[in-house]
Amino acid sequence: MPFPLDSARLRTARRRTIPPPVRRHRIAATVLFTVDGAVFGSWASRIPDVAAGVGAGPTALGLALLCISLGALASMQLTGALSARLGPGLTGVAAAIATCAALALPGLTGSLPELAVALLVFGAATGTLNVAANAIGVQVEAAAHRPVLPSLHAGFSFGGLAGAAAGGAAAAIASPAVHLLVVAALGVLVTAAVAPALLAADVERAHDGDDPAPRGTARGLVVVLGVIAGCTAFGEGAVTDWGALHLQEIGATPGLAAAGYAGFSLAMACGRLAGNGLVHALGPTRVVTGGALVGTVGAMVVATV
Repeated sequence: MPFPLDSARLRTARRRTIPPPVRRHRIAATVLFTVDGAVFGSWASRIPDVAAGVGAGPTALGLALLCISLGALASMQLTGALSARLGPGLTGVAAAIATCAALALPGLTGSLPELAVALLVFGAATGTLNVAANAIGVQVEAAAHRPVLPSLHAGFSFGGLAGAAAGGAAAAIASPAVHLLVVAALGVLVTAAVAPALLAADVERAHDGDDPAPRGTARGLVVVLGVIAGCTAFGEGAVTDWGALHLQEIGATPGLAAAGYAGFSLAMACGRLAGNGLVHALGPTRVVTGGALVGTVGAMVVATV
């Protein structure tokens, strides 16, 4: 059967064409995305418990959750310039540590205003991390000369799956404060482990004088891509913020409610793992269009259940 052998040889040849520093950079970037996903999955799994702890109903909770988006929008405006000045690696490492630290804040709050402030800080940290992590991903993709961003985002989804699954288990034995503090500490330790590889890539980029930022990009195209990204964030945010709470309100146990986001993350991870090959085979435009159609159908199915 020559086809499997040929495929194996092709995969081996591709791995050999990636220099070890690039491979280390890619692994470190994947870990950073995974930490980001695990933090978000942990938070998503404990939203109902945190809301109950501060006595927030759906309307009040919605306003508090809005603070995450407001914080992220504000920080995202600054992260590009910050990454260009300090390097995406240093910015990403600092943002990951800040995100882990901010994760502990919601569980320590005792009132709705305190929760809103905590989520504003959490949103600002995660917004910075998301932009910096994607800037690192662009670096890795440019060095590898092939699509790798989908697989990096799969790391985020697998992290979300792990965070939500662990959150469902922790809901039966630990308060949100204890659980989120433990996740925050583990996230800082993992980030510290991959920080040298990310910082080394910044130094190499500075020596090479490479600036991966595109010059003269059409503003209209950027706006269109921004709208598409906003739509995807809208859908993902709805599941993250309201999925577990909705499942609890229709009778699910805390563990089962957390499994909702875990299943969503698993589905995203599978799609993203296939993304590298799909982009290579079909091109990004077809993948974006097809993905949007599939996502629309999925949202309609969920809305009718």
